[in-house]
Amino acid sequence: MRVVSVLGLMVLVLAVGAGCGGSSDPASQIRANEHQMLSALRGNNLAKVCSYMTERGKCIASMAMAKAFLGTGNLSDLMTEQDLKKAEKEIDTDPIRVSEDGKRATVPNSGGDPDVWVKVGGDWKIVYR
Repeated sequence: MRVVSVLGLMVLVLAVGAGCGGSSDPASQIRANEHQMLSALRGNNLAKVCSYMTERGKCIASMAMAKAFLGTGNLSDLMTEQDLKKAEKEIDTDPIRVSEDGKRATVPNSGGDPDVWVKVGGDWKIVYR
């Protein structure tokens, strides 16, 4: 689920969501977003992945560079299938700490610093670093 070196961004995306889940519980909304981001990554949907970031334009630029770097054009090639499956499990098990005011949350990131999520217009987004 959780920053922006190209590989760091991918780890961010996987360790790793816009609060559209069926629950009003912030942790459930964030988990739903992370699953949607992972699905978008597997589907090579750069715009969808970046729709969960606070800095969508910068994310798209970084992801486009990552796709060009890969040569295959598939973002999911940055990680093995085993890594993708591990990320899927971590989404459901990693603890999510929500601030008392309910506007910020942190999610552990196996690739480094925890991801920071913020509520933006009713949706949860990852703070793009």
